[in-house]
Amino acid sequence: MKNQNIFSLSLLGVCLSSQVAFADNPDPSQIYMNTISYQGSGCEDGRVAYDISEDGQAMTILFDDYSVETGRNPLSQKDCTLILNMHIPEGWSFALFAIEYSGYTSLSRFNMAQLDSKYWFDGTIQTKLPAMKIHGPYVNDFIRSNQLNLNSNIAWSKCGGTNKNLNLKTKLSIKPNTGNRWNPNGTGNMMLDSVDGEIRSQLSLAWKKCSSNQLVDIYRLFNGKDRMFSLDPNEGSSLGYQSEGAKFALLSDQIPGTHAIYRCVNLLNGDHFLSKQANCEGARAEGILGYAKTDNAPGLRQLYRCYSPRLKDFASTAELQECHNNGYTVSQQLGWVK
Repeated sequence: MKNQNIFSLSLLGVCLSSQVAFADNPDPSQIYMNTISYQGSGCEDGRVAYDISEDGQAMTILFDDYSVETGRNPLSQKDCTLILNMHIPEGWSFALFAIEYSGYTSLSRFNMAQLDSKYWFDGTIQTKLPAMKIHGPYVNDFIRSNQLNLNSNIAWSKCGGTNKNLNLKTKLSIKPNTGNRWNPNGTGNMMLDSVDGEIRSQLSLAWKKCSSNQLVDIYRLFNGKDRMFSLDPNEGSSLGYQSEGAKFALLSDQIPGTHAIYRCVNLLNGDHFLSKQANCEGARAEGILGYAKTDNAPGLRQLYRCYSPRLKDFASTAELQECHNNGYTVSQQLGWVK
């Protein structure tokens, strides 16, 4: 097709496989999908059909118009968020640690097709998988697998209950291959397609038994303007955030005598801050980092939220002197942390 590069996704079959992390096997008969919903420019209402197998172990989704085309425009993209409501065994937590894509692509010189993926559970921080990139010129089949390190701080489903929403967002795009060079007269197409003509993506899940006293490190990241906290020291690296190290630890699961610590962002200025309130005091909630103790106990430290009227900036720390040294005053005590 003249003056166009195409990256299309028309049929996605998702199969579930499991890997056990740090624990025995969960009962596979208790792992299945209840429902599937979707949203995004690549899977608009009425343009998607799906079917779940009787045993709930596999699903097939047909995208009628999940494709991007470019001509004179140097960037085109679409996205789709799948919301998989899954039934899991009581007392278990799971994470998505790998996705495999297969297909065929044809791209002209200086053009690149890219598939970005990230996932999260309700109330957790989003975890990005490595981007799949194919650079033109390229004409061939491909099989690519994105895999995460299970020992890193990836998102795990919260303990408690048996129905969990696994949210998986993909984004398709075609863009210049390197620098600002772009071939507007190039041609290309890309399909995630297997040998039998179906587009397949395999989701691999990892499992671990829930523990009521597991501590998770909370890292502070800085991009020169904004500081935010994360379970993942590498989150936001593409936006210039660099880790300043683990600053404190929270409980991974809620138990009596604890409360959630939410990560929030002020959409007006992009400033991140921590809060005990689920509504983030009118800002946007980005998820629960973990749980702090409501009362003091041996070995714990108070987590402070401080504010600078001069900078109009919030900062959180378990070291009170850090607030004072930088001209901040305590605005709220958030709870007791390790």
